[in-house]
Amino acid sequence: MQEQVCPKLQVHGTEMGEVDPYDYLGDVVANDGKNNKNLQKRLACGMGKISQVMNLLDLVSFGQHYVEIALLLRQSLFLSSLLSNIEVWHGMKSMEVEALEILDRMLLRKILNAPQTTPKESLYLELGLIPVGIILKMRRIIYLHYLLNRPRNEMLAQVFWGQ
Repeated sequence: MQEQVCPKLQVHGTEMGEVDPYDYLGDVVANDGKNNKNLQKRLACGMGKISQVMNLLDLVSFGQHYVEIALLLRQSLFLSSLLSNIEVWHGMKSMEVEALEILDRMLLRKILNAPQTTPKESLYLELGLIPVGIILKMRRIIYLHYLLNRPRNEMLAQVFWGQ
């Protein structure tokens, strides 16, 4: 017999049903705790943002400021939507982070009109950029700092320390 980990939750005497998946504040919350649906949603959104950035760069002539504007659009349009709230995703696998990085490199290659054979290291070093995986780690450290500095009686801190 399987042990019941959580009690059945009730609201005003009515048992709450299970909902899977559930869309909450832009993220898909699944009862299995996996990020597959979130990742698929973000990758699709990322492809749309790549098209949006490239269309804007093609539509307006920025002259000598092309690369500078392109990198600002990468930061403001692409990365902000791709990485929104990603630091709280639990149990991300390296292949999921790599999928996000592949999308980022695709945008960088399009901006520079560089071939697929361009080494990924040269894209980041030449432009002075930080890869998505490192940005994710930075955001997680900042979020950990936030959690560690919450008052112990707050629910979020209690959940963190309970884990």
